[in-house]
Amino acid sequence: MLIGDSMTPTIKDGQLIYIKSQPDVENGEIAVVEIDGAVTCKKVFKWLNHIELHSINSKYEPIIITSGNFKILGKVIL
Repeated sequence: MLIGDSMTPTIKDGQLIYIKSQPDVENGEIAVVEIDGAVTCKKVFKWLNHIELHSINSKYEPIIITSGNFKILGKVIL
């Protein structure tokens, strides 16, 4: 279940989501990811020297990952 409004209107607060367990996704796909032990659901964009995680709700800034423990847990299947 997704908690929060960062992915609205596509995924609403409290909505159940299904994920396909896989270690990678294409740019722009929505995934469940683990960052330093915390789990979140975001659109994933991979660049040469960093990864950007974008919310669909425009009130949230992208999360930029340049180092640390990052893992894609799976692709969100709506």
